[in-house]
Amino acid sequence: MKALLKKRKFKEAMDHIYGTPQGKIFFEQFFKDCNVTSPKFSSDPNVTLANEGKRHLGMSYLNILCKSKYEMDELIKQTQKAMTNNE
Repeated sequence: MKALLKKRKFKEAMDHIYGTPQGKIFFEQFFKDCNVTSPKFSSDPNVTLANEGKRHLGMSYLNILCKSKYEMDELIKQTQKAMTNNE
């Protein structure tokens, strides 16, 4: 029961942070840095493992933020759009 309450409070905190303009900026950069929108593979298996570890963390946070697959897809699209606008 305590673990469930802790997870709920964590999700509420993430929702609050994401609900601010600064939170949106943070998460867009975080998801970009974690390669959420495009997996990064390398000929070096250790580099690939590290990249996929970052991606897994980003996807875990994305999953916490989104209530549905549609929301997740929309957030990924926003992140991709922000990435192309910033490059």
